[in-house]
Amino acid sequence: MIYDNIDFHNVEDLKQVNMLPGLRLVRFPKKVQEAIIGSGHQHGVYRSMRPDGCELRFVSPSERIDIDLMAVGEDSIASVFYGSRFHKNVVLPAGKIITITLKVPDQYKISDLKKLECGRNEKTTFANNVWRIQVGLQGFVHYLGLNSYAAEIRPPKADEVPARKWLAYGSSITCGMCATSYANSYVNKTAVHLGLDAFNKAMSGSCFIENAVADYYSGFDADVCTLELGINMCGIFEPAEFKARVEYLLKKISENKSLKKIAILDIFPHRGEFTLDTETTEYKNTPIYRAIVKEAAENWCKKDSRFIYIQSKSILPGTEHLCTDILHPSDEGHSVIARKLAEYLA
Repeated sequence: MIYDNIDFHNVEDLKQVNMLPGLRLVRFPKKVQEAIIGSGHQHGVYRSMRPDGCELRFVSPSERIDIDLMAVGEDSIASVFYGSRFHKNVVLPAGKIITITLKVPDQYKISDLKKLECGRNEKTTFANNVWRIQVGLQGFVHYLGLNSYAAEIRPPKADEVPARKWLAYGSSITCGMCATSYANSYVNKTAVHLGLDAFNKAMSGSCFIENAVADYYSGFDADVCTLELGINMCGIFEPAEFKARVEYLLKKISENKSLKKIAILDIFPHRGEFTLDTETTEYKNTPIYRAIVKEAAENWCKKDSRFIYIQSKSILPGTEHLCTDILHPSDEGHSVIARKLAEYLA
């Protein structure tokens, strides 16, 4: 969405929240949030307001730009890019308004910018003059304003951002949880490798495949879609309910004619498989859920050539690249996933 001449990438709404300053970056439309509440799992609404993979993108000739952000609930990190190049990380302490000051890097002032731009693939990278402030992982993020000191501000043009779009759905693993910044998440790393513009619509702790979410994705304009399914449901839902939701999701996704490739991932290796208590629901349901995803995915692969099935263990083999919670990938784990997933999506 466009606001203040800024492209709020991966943002569906800018929401005023109680008496807090600024506007909260929200990744899902209000009608989807209302439907999630109606399904009895309010936690998903909370997660839909987390800014995983949201970016503020703009172009300006200004020598100095100040942009005010505030994290709420937990500290967060803003990663700043100039074009496709990393510029700096800025810590956003919870409850404190932080002014991020942007200036054209000194090296750019003494470089041949035409030569820098010359090797750029317009379909897979960002133009060198696009400022990008990327946020995600912890807490909420509020936008309070931008000052370009009378200089023009405009959103990037279509040929200044990657052409192909990627819709990513899944759990906190897809959100990038436990990476040291969102920039190190597997979604971001895969997007960079393949030259995709990623829209991260994962729901940490609440990837429950509600019908409203499936309906939303059925009309989402994207070229590639990945669906990481099961980890958040295997300890809560009965297998029959999970199967019904998977089948509805895949049916609705198949109706999205903009998608050229649809990748279905089953449950990544996780702590529920390694518990000493083999009577837990997670332990018992994990192989059942994997089998449900495999069967549904393979059925769609036969009917629709756009579908591919990926065993998550094939792109994250072993557990050495998990964090000590035995659930979320480390930075290296996200890199391993990204390298192997890119081979499937290329």
